[in-house]
Amino acid sequence: MNDIFIQLAIILTLSSALGFVIFKLKLPLLIAYVLAGLMLSALIGFDGASSSALSFLPDIGIAFVLFLVGMELDLREIKNYGKQILVAGILQVIITSVLGTFLAQSFGFNTTEAIYIGIGLSFSSTLVVVKLLLDRKELTSLYGKLSLGVLLLEDLIAVVILLVMTSSNLSWSNSLPLSLFFLKVIGVFAAAILLNKYLLSPLFKKVSDSSELLFLTALAWCFSFITLSALLGFSTLIGAFLAGVVLASSPYHFHIQGRIKPMRDFFLALFFVYLGTRVNFAHIVNVYPLILIFASYAVLVKPLIFLLLFGMFG
Repeated sequence: MNDIFIQLAIILTLSSALGFVIFKLKLPLLIAYVLAGLMLSALIGFDGASSSALSFLPDIGIAFVLFLVGMELDLREIKNYGKQILVAGILQVIITSVLGTFLAQSFGFNTTEAIYIGIGLSFSSTLVVVKLLLDRKELTSLYGKLSLGVLLLEDLIAVVILLVMTSSNLSWSNSLPLSLFFLKVIGVFAAAILLNKYLLSPLFKKVSDSSELLFLTALAWCFSFITLSALLGFSTLIGAFLAGVVLASSPYHFHIQGRIKPMRDFFLALFFVYLGTRVNFAHIVNVYPLILIFASYAVLVKPLIFLLLFGMFG
């Protein structure tokens, strides 16, 4: 099972078979991928963490998804809805965290544990939501754009919260990491704009005569900017998204999208299989009531909060 080709053969065959059934049931294919991971983990003890096929390939799928999403997005539209995204995103995190903390305390968790659970319940998976929107071809809809804006805002808020949590007090020395983070945010946006104006536009114009070279140059830009973002402390999601946003105004972005989309689907399938293999069944019998309660809270209460917040804006 250590051979990467054997692993890929098993993973893709099982995913394809389950995908056929899920597709006939008119359900999202990501369900098939997660089920494939669950079955591999439960039946043959497949460990995604030590798998050569799943050790790094899923991360490439994440990068491709957000890179393509960035290229499909018009920043002017995000700017038009900036106020709604900021207000709804920040208030949702606050309200959901507070209510989630009280919910966790009611089941016997101490204050620290309850706060962690409450905060965790306030965030959503950017990749899962984007995948669903892509499958339904609704990423460019109004609620698709608002959802994406809120999700990316949540990613930034999560980094800020982690920085605050790792500080034992609010002294001047501990406030420096937070101040540095906001400087990095400004820096990475400024770097993206300057690189697009002075480097990417003339570079893509020179390589556009070769379709293959244009494609390779776009990939080089994507992974180079992700690397820069990672060095500055940002996630792959933010780096890949901004790399795509920079190319959104390029006349070649449709060609680049057409070449990357098939690769995206392959790597993304591996990511959701990997998620399935990471589920630990050892203690699930003891905690499944809490899992159901907290999952119901996330699925039922959070949409209601968003409904009320966005309803304020009509």
